[in-house]
Amino acid sequence: APPPVDQACGGRLEIRAPLQGQPAASTLEVLSVTPHAQWGHLSWVRMSPLTGRTHQLRLHAAGLGCPIVGDDLYWGHAAAARRSRGGAEALPSVRASGGLFLQSCGVAFAHPDPQRGLVQVMVGEAPKFGALRARARSGAQYHGL
Repeated sequence: APPPVDQACGGRLEIRAPLQGQPAASTLEVLSVTPHAQWGHLSWVRMSPLTGRTHQLRLHAAGLGCPIVGDDLYWGHAAAARRSRGGAEALPSVRASGGLFLQSCGVAFAHPDPQRGLVQVMVGEAPKFGALRARARSGAQYHGL
């Protein structure tokens, strides 16, 4: 089993777990970990699909026992994954307000005209992500975490 995400800070995991009977692979890189009063910690990660399965990133995160914030569809799957690890702390209830905290920040593809090379489109992080991390830091300080 892969290490818990909080223990992989600064590292990169490759997740290979089939979905709907098809091979599926994703990478996960932990960018930062913020203490959180309710969840224990909040990990800011970069995930990339290496294959293209429906809900692949959501299912791979849940399979680690670390669901994406606001993922009410796969939160139960993540809770079960934590229980199966034995000794892992229980997963608190899903945070439904604010929606799913999953955003595509970039895409790259080969231009149909080979002379134009690779097309890359990047976007900035939505403000709700930074706001959630700031609230987590504030709550952690208040609770002395």
